[in-house]
Amino acid sequence: MIDLQERVNSDHDTVIIPLTPKDLEMNLRALANSFSVNEDFLQSEFKAEKKEIHSFFAKKKVILMGLGENPKIHEIGKFCRSLAFSQRNKLAKSKIAFVLNDSFFEENVLFDAIESLASNFLLAFYELGKLKTENTDKLNIEFAGKLSFVIDTKFYKNVEKAIEKAKILAEVQQKVFDLVNLPANVLDSVTFSEKMQESGTKYGYEVKVFHKEEIEKMGMNLLLAVNQGSHIPPTFTVMEYKPKSEKKLPKVALLGKGVTFDTGGVSIKDSNNMYFMKCDMAGAAAVAGALEAVARLKLPVHLFGIVPSTDNMVSSKAVVPSAIVKSYSGLSVEIIDTDAEGRLILADGLGYIAKNIEPDVIIDLATLTGSCIMALGYAAAGMFTQNEELAQKLYNSGQKTGEKVWRLPLWEEYGASLKSDMADIKNLGAPVAGAASAAKFLEKFTQKHSAWAHLDVAGVTFTDNEFGSQRNATAYGVRLLIDYLENL
Repeated sequence: MIDLQERVNSDHDTVIIPLTPKDLEMNLRALANSFSVNEDFLQSEFKAEKKEIHSFFAKKKVILMGLGENPKIHEIGKFCRSLAFSQRNKLAKSKIAFVLNDSFFEENVLFDAIESLASNFLLAFYELGKLKTENTDKLNIEFAGKLSFVIDTKFYKNVEKAIEKAKILAEVQQKVFDLVNLPANVLDSVTFSEKMQESGTKYGYEVKVFHKEEIEKMGMNLLLAVNQGSHIPPTFTVMEYKPKSEKKLPKVALLGKGVTFDTGGVSIKDSNNMYFMKCDMAGAAAVAGALEAVARLKLPVHLFGIVPSTDNMVSSKAVVPSAIVKSYSGLSVEIIDTDAEGRLILADGLGYIAKNIEPDVIIDLATLTGSCIMALGYAAAGMFTQNEELAQKLYNSGQKTGEKVWRLPLWEEYGASLKSDMADIKNLGAPVAGAASAAKFLEKFTQKHSAWAHLDVAGVTFTDNEFGSQRNATAYGVRLLIDYLENL
């Protein structure tokens, strides 16, 4: 354990020390000596179990944070966010030093450990109640100069770089929180596209927004069909980040479902949980967040972000079941259920990507089916792809970041139920295996792209958690995508 008297600055008023059961007796003895506290008391009171917290005062406030046996980096970050959230009113006014011990933070994971701790610490200060008239949660979250890390490995010099990355990712994730948490009367398709434009202007990537008249000329009839019942026009946003490079960069296209509110249309949803449907653009929010993060981190990738956006409303003008609509790619679609609207706007997005971008990799994210939640619960997104390498890379990134994916089959059997007598394909299949048949529907519009993955994120983007009294946004997808793109 570090000699804390030498290494912790005098102006740090709070010290946070993550500990595992490994070498705990020795570490607590060193802590007791450093702070002149009773060793027997520390040894009896703190066992370093997962999420265990023990605090004491010795000129400074010292917080011991239990990590349990063999913690993963993303788990350490989550524990830190939980701790910071529980004490955020006090910690917002503190200057904080994290003490990392080499006995479990090896040199090769130090950067990731620091970034995970710092970014999750910052996320704890997200202000959920932005629309409250009397908001008591407004806290000082400018911690860039307030977080320090004390490390055994003296030659480790990337601390500030890790903190800067943490700050960028935390800021991006908080923006994604806002996009998903805000109600549809505040964030509609037009204001969503404006926010993407603002980000592009600020951080130096191209953003082109196509509005209704242009969408009509382009022939994106599936997007228009979903929008038919709304008084708010659709948008189709194309973001592009291309760094200057003499090397050939990998070209990746991300596609996000941007349904700002989903009533189900004429095939109307049950009213009990309909108010949650403001989150039906969480896939698009993750794509928007990934574009900004990549631009700010200056990653060496040629990246596109595609966001078709609309709400799905009930009115006398709304598209009705049995309608047959010609897609952007030319295929005719029989609309069996207007509540299967996400796959319709994604189909036009996939058609646009195939025709105009021709990327090396396509990844779409969509809060697409309740069936995926039934299969995987709230622990992982469903991943559908025919590409083994892409599947493995996304799985690895999910394991590292904690934004897990689990591969589900794309077998031909699931496409059989999409056969239509009157059109090329229908938008809803059998009443079982709904996530798989939805993925097979989308696959039809990829032009048989060899490296396409569909992520059904319905169960992981908007959840019950300790950071609010109701379901709220998780920003799932941002870290997954950034890690995947960093490893290209």
